[in-house]
Order: sequence, then structure tokens, then C-alpha cells
Amino acid sequence: VSDLEAQRAQEVADLKTQLAKENKEHSLAMTKLHAEHAIVVLDMEEEKVRQMTNLKKEWELEIDELATAGASKVAHLKQQHARDKESTHIEHQRQLVLAEKEWC
Repeated sequence: VSDLEAQRAQEVADLKTQLAKENKEHSLAMTKLHAEHAIVVLDMEEEKVRQMTNLKKEWELEIDELATAGASKVAHLKQQHARDKESTHIEHQRQLVLAEKEWC
């Protein structure tokens, strides 16, 4: 009975050792899996940041183009207004001269 008990005790000890080894391997595998997952998540976040940065640059260029176009349009309208104002002034002067000639 003593040899049988010793054999069983050894088998239990061997199973405990095997289980501990498997638990350690599982723990290491899970740690590796979590690390790989974290890397994938970081890569995805990095890609999102890159895309957002590119989008921001595109928007900044578009805003600059719109601002330039707007400034150009404002300058054009100011020039047109000045020409129109001058033309109106000249026309008023012409009408005054004509009116004076009619009175005289």
C-alpha cells in the first residue's frame, strides 16, 4: 500500500507540476496576445491620427483658397465700386453742365 500511495503521490505531484507549467504557458500566451492586441489598437489609432492630420491639411488648404478668393473678390468689388462712383460723378457733372447751358 505504501508503494501505491507513493506512486499516487508522485502522480499527483507530476500532475501539479504539469498544471503549473501549462498555467504558466497559458499566462505567457495570454500576455503575448494582449500585447499583440495593444499593438494592433495602437496601429489603428496611429492611422486615424494620420488620416485626421491629412484631412486637417486639406481643410487648411481649402480655407486658404477660399480666403484668397474672397479677398480677391472684395478687391474687385471695391475697384468696381470706385469706377461706378467715378462714372456717376462724371455723369452728374455732365448733367449739371447741360442744365446750366439750358438755363443760359
